[in-house]
Amino acid sequence: MKKVSKLKIFFVENQVPQKELAQQSGVGVTSLHYMINEKRATNKTLNRVVTCLKETYGITTTFEALKEMMLTDQG
Repeated sequence: MKKVSKLKIFFVENQVPQKELAQQSGVGVTSLHYMINEKRATNKTLNRVVTCLKETYGITTTFEALKEMMLTDQG
């Protein structure tokens, strides 16, 4: 079974459409892909995603929590 980052699971469980999130947060689809699948993201990207999750989807999480999920594998 392939290992998946907790961040990817987080987005699926909260039913956050990645394409919409990329557009609404202004980070772009490619940056979001790298963040979720390649575990690479700038602090600016992470901050924008945290802000967008809170404002658009009502999901409150912190920068640190998002970063930890991004770097933690599950599966």
